[in-house]
Amino acid sequence: MKSPKHKLMSNAGSLYLSMILTGIFAQLFVRNNIIEPGNAALTAQNILDKEFLFRLGLVSDLMYRVSFIFLGLVFYRMFQQTDKNQARALLAVVLVSNAMMGLNVLNQFAAQYVLNGGEFMHVFSEQQLQALSLFFMGLNNLGAHIGYLFYGLWLLFLGILLMKSDLFPGIYSKLFGGLLIAGFIGYELNFLTYFLLPDQYAIVSSFATIPANLGELSLCFWLIFKGAIRQDKHRVVYSAINKTK
Repeated sequence: MKSPKHKLMSNAGSLYLSMILTGIFAQLFVRNNIIEPGNAALTAQNILDKEFLFRLGLVSDLMYRVSFIFLGLVFYRMFQQTDKNQARALLAVVLVSNAMMGLNVLNQFAAQYVLNGGEFMHVFSEQQLQALSLFFMGLNNLGAHIGYLFYGLWLLFLGILLMKSDLFPGIYSKLFGGLLIAGFIGYELNFLTYFLLPDQYAIVSSFATIPANLGELSLCFWLIFKGAIRQDKHRVVYSAINKTK
């Protein structure tokens, strides 16, 4: 009984929440508890001791990518009447970045694979395998920071479309859109600082993504709430009609 517009909003909110939860789990609950920067031996031991958790984080990363692709498709449908060129640009960024970041997950698998490899890996010493495992995790981290370039563009196009769209009340479109455009600036600063001014990265990264985090969380829960409320209203009306028959 939901209108097509509110069904799209509900789907977008659910997919956005899936992205947020899988991303938080993979980064905060898996990698942050396993990787010990600069300590190859301890990182390798953590991967072996928590192998199932490590693999769960890998799968969670891939589920994040799947959710992101479908979210891009849903937003394309929502905003194609607002500005078709901007909507196409948003979808293109989503598809290209997810292809790259999906491939980047292979580095995580390689970090675990070299530690549990077959007979052919025996030509390497234990210390060499540990160093190689940490090397692959380092490559994964580099790939993630390259991804900031594209994630910033996603936020830019989404923010512009939100501010142009009549699907959202004026105050919300400006609030969400403004935060996401500020988030674009923050992610690009993160990207540039990491590769050009690494000594300043810790300072910049501590605040650069705050606007994006606020904007995305607010947009996600607004979409879920709006879709749920609309659905409930339709159910009430539908039930009332049925009772009069």
